[in-house]
Amino acid sequence: MTSLASRYGDSPATRRIVNDAERLLNDIDRLDIDAEELELVRGVSRHPHVAERIAIPDTQYDTEFWRGVDDEGLGGTH
Repeated sequence: MTSLASRYGDSPATRRIVNDAERLLNDIDRLDIDAEELELVRGVSRHPHVAERIAIPDTQYDTEFWRGVDDEGLGGTH
C-alpha cells in the first residue's frame, strides 16, 4: 500500500484500495476469532498459529496478465 500511495499519491482510488485492504484484514481477523471461539465451545484444543505472509514483488507484471481487465484509471495503458 505504501508503494501505491507513493507512486499515485493521495487520490480517491488509492484511498479506496487502502480502505479495501484494511477491511479484508479486519475480516480475516474476525474469522480467526470466530473459528477459535467455535473450537473452544466444542472443546477442541488449538495450537496458536502464525499466519503465513506472502511477499508480493514490486516488479511489473507481464502485460498479458492484465489483458481485458479494467484498470480504474490507475495508470494502465491497456
